[in-house]
Amino acid sequence: MEFPSLLSLIDERSAALRDAVAAAAVSNARVPGCPEWDLRDLVSHVGAVQRFWAMMTPRAWSMT
Repeated sequence: MEFPSLLSLIDERSAALRDAVAAAAVSNARVPGCPEWDLRDLVSHVGAVQRFWAMMTPRAWSMT
């Protein structure tokens, strides 16, 4: 998959997550795929991963 396509996919999946979180009745709802996590845990984790890669990707491109 080409890099622009991957960015589009991340954008689409992030929008789907935002919509799901906005539609949730409570922020401490359990995440079915990770029963020990609630929505806050999931959003925090996804945000941390995205911030990490947002910092690392430009560095990787500059090294090529």
